Parts: sequence; C-alpha cells; structure tokens
Amino acid sequence: MNSRSEMLRRRDRKVFGWALAVAVALHVAVFVLFPGFRFRVFHAGEVELGSGSRSGSPAVSVEVVFGAPTITDHAGVEWPEPPEHILEAGRVVPVPGECASAIGRTRLPVTGSVRLIVGGSGRASVAHMVQSMGEPCADEIMKVVAEALRYLWLPSERFPNPVDLVQPVTLTSVE
Repeated sequence: MNSRSEMLRRRDRKVFGWALAVAVALHVAVFVLFPGFRFRVFHAGEVELGSGSRSGSPAVSVEVVFGAPTITDHAGVEWPEPPEHILEAGRVVPVPGECASAIGRTRLPVTGSVRLIVGGSGRASVAHMVQSMGEPCADEIMKVVAEALRYLWLPSERFPNPVDLVQPVTLTSVE
C-alpha cells in the first residue's frame, strides 16, 4: 500500500518530467524557427585594432573599453549585440597639438558613442558622433581609436556589406 506522500511525489515527478520535456521542445523550436536567437560568443581576438596614425601629431597613450555595438540592418532594424561583447584596448594615438595638454584635465572615465560604417574588409570608418563624451579632445581620441577597429565577424550573411553600427566607447585612461 502506497502512502499519500509517495503518491504525491510520483505525481510531481511526472508533472516535472512533462514540463521539462515541453520546455526543451519549445527551446529547440525557437532556435530552429528563429535563427536570429542564436547566441555566439565573440572573443577579443575577433575584433582588431589597426595601426592608423596621423603624422606630425603628438601622441598619447589611452585605455578604452568598446561596449557591445548595436547593428542596424538594411531594413533599419537595430540589433544590439549581447552585453558581454566588449573589448578593452590600450594604444598610443595621435591627437591634435592643442588636445595633448587639454586631455589630461578631462575627468575620466568618459563615455560616448560613434556611428561606424564597416566595409567588406571589416575595417571601420567613422560616419558621425552619436553621443559626445562632453570634451572635444576626448571625442577626437574616440574617433581615432574607433576608426582603427577591424571587425573580423562583419560583414556577414545576416549583416551584408556595408554594415552600419553604433559603437559605445569609454575612455578610461590617458597618459
């Protein structure tokens, strides 16, 4: 003879099993029917910083953090990348002479964003500022560093050439 608690446990296990099976089936269906929901982890090696330079300008050493970009497809739909798609980078960048001394007085970190056009090679070119960092010299540094980006995963089948994206940038250190 089975006790009441044993019958309830057996029933709960059966309900849990069916609920788990339905959840798995729904997840599989969503990933098969909507490939846009697929998740891909990008590693720091998939985005490169090139070596663009402006001759004759003084240089400063900067540390920046590129946040997860938001890509706009050709239909005008915005696709934010997962928040873990960030890149921390340090590099020496040329700046206009008047900025070399002014940038040291900027309170860091400062954040802004820039609209980029990514060509067939994955190289980015600055279209315009979306959100200023609040300091013209910091904006200039953001443009120089953002223009040196090379996206190894763009363009793609989902986002054909040219790719329009908004890249958030945080300037964390200037020396």
